Amino acid sequence: MKVKEEIKKALNIDIDIDEIIFSKNGLRKHILKRKHYDSLKYFEEIEDIINKPDYIGSSPKEKDISIEYVKCYEDNVLVAVKLNRKKSVFYIASMYIISEYKIESRVKSGRLIRIDETCK
Repeated sequence: MKVKEEIKKALNIDIDIDEIIFSKNGLRKHILKRKHYDSLKYFEEIEDIINKPDYIGSSPKEKDISIEYVKCYEDNVLVAVKLNRKKSVFYIASMYIISEYKIESRVKSGRLIRIDETCK
């Protein structure tokens, strides 16, 4: 998977790195540890979420580059991606369900940008 150029442009990310990696076992353990059990039913949809998000954004809490991909299914699923500068790759750090209210709040604050106008 790769971070698309249009996503980097929309989020003002100026870096040549675009590869996204993740460890299925590591991410699954993280999801279970954080008790995000409800997001596991979308685990096999990660590539779809990254390739065709409904919203994109960046976390202001992160010190380095991060990307939030949100896709609207029966639930709204957020996949958090962070940059690993040492390895020159992005990696999937987390995945969880996000409420409609949080999405709208993040859109209003500018943290998320709507990509797909047909989403809820």
